[in-house]
Amino acid sequence: MTEIRTSWLLAGAVGIVLAALTGTVAAYAQTGGMDQLRLVTFGVMSLPCWIGLVSLLRANDDRPAHDEESVEMQWITQATSGAFLDLLLVLGIATTATAVLGTDAVPTVAFVVIAMADAAARYAILQRREG
Repeated sequence: MTEIRTSWLLAGAVGIVLAALTGTVAAYAQTGGMDQLRLVTFGVMSLPCWIGLVSLLRANDDRPAHDEESVEMQWITQATSGAFLDLLLVLGIATTATAVLGTDAVPTVAFVVIAMADAAARYAILQRREG
């Protein structure tokens, strides 16, 4: 328990220092001088990211040496490769439809959402079928 607290305290301290540095650099880069509002805003907004990064880099977990050989990684690989092929099909259909009909292009965000949903559904199916 003490080791966990020490790890989080260290991550917090280093994160605060890095967030203050980020805020200072952002304030000087945008205004050419010390702008306290920018310093505090960028510092506070970057603090969780820095704490997370420091704690991730200090993590001593017992992951397998070759985690790409796990069954979960095989499921992810199968799901994402299948989703990629589906995404190519959807992009082709959308491009053809916009060219033939003369409509506006479909926003990229829609394709990202489709690809993520497709990959998640494929992963869930593989997990249920083989798990």
